[in-house]
Amino acid sequence: MKKLRVMIAMAMLTAAWNQAFAQQIPMVPGNDHPMVGRYEGSRLIGYLQKPFEVRAFVTGGTPDRSLVPADVQTIEGKSTLLAYDTKPGLSALEVFRNFQASLKAKGFTEAYICENNEGQPKRCPEPKQIAYRVMPLGGALVEGGQCFKNSRYALFRKGSELTVALYVSDCFGANVAPRVLVSVLEAATMVADQIVVPSPADMSKAFGAEGKIALYGVYFDTGRAEVKADSKPTLDNIAALLNAEPKLAVIITGYTDNVGSFESNLLLSKQRAESVVAALVTTYKIPAARLTAFGAGMTGPRAPNIDEAGRSKNRRVELSPR
Repeated sequence: MKKLRVMIAMAMLTAAWNQAFAQQIPMVPGNDHPMVGRYEGSRLIGYLQKPFEVRAFVTGGTPDRSLVPADVQTIEGKSTLLAYDTKPGLSALEVFRNFQASLKAKGFTEAYICENNEGQPKRCPEPKQIAYRVMPLGGALVEGGQCFKNSRYALFRKGSELTVALYVSDCFGANVAPRVLVSVLEAATMVADQIVVPSPADMSKAFGAEGKIALYGVYFDTGRAEVKADSKPTLDNIAALLNAEPKLAVIITGYTDNVGSFESNLLLSKQRAESVVAALVTTYKIPAARLTAFGAGMTGPRAPNIDEAGRSKNRRVELSPR
């Protein structure tokens, strides 16, 4: 009996916490996507738009193996993420069917769908996997209110131009309205030719301002330490700086992202730094005594390693005076 009372008390506490947590999620500024719209009376609680990004869309899964990762497809283009709270008293089914009918009327085809059956989606991965894929904006929008009940998910496409992932779910929190999560990916062309090779003057200025400079123009194949030929413009400028300042000695530090083990990345970063030193000594005749190679592995991230955009900022070579 005592155990039952504890369980009831815990359930009531959890429900109260979920409801309070959900109610704390504020409205945010942002615009509805013109091809998706919003359910009448909903409020926007999550929004992020980027002109060029990579997003992962759930394309399959098996409900009896919820620990197995969902099948996903990654697509690059213009990304819009939207999260909505609807109105109390609605059902996830009613909201989902309205979006479903609206998107089909606008020419979208349903590429993948998982419907709910007594709380467990059919032909679908575990609901949290889907929710986090659709809305990678932090746990509050996914966990607040525990909106994983009677969940429905569909992936819509309009040719190769538009992909829309739609997740609608009732919430376990008492009096918490159904949650709508939307991810839209539009075909877009990335702005190219944006890589600038720092000049010797840029490097010298960075030394004075920050004590170092991060270089993204030194290229390596994945998992390899050999400097690629298209690194030449950056190496030319490093050599020019060292020739212009004969007393300058530098530390060349290699950094990696977090893909792979700590030990393997530490070794790889050191080997890459050594390859840069070797290129400067062999090709540009810079005295080896002025160059020190160091490998820092994944220890100095400049961005979160959660996606390729962040990981690409972490893979770099840094130059600093010794």
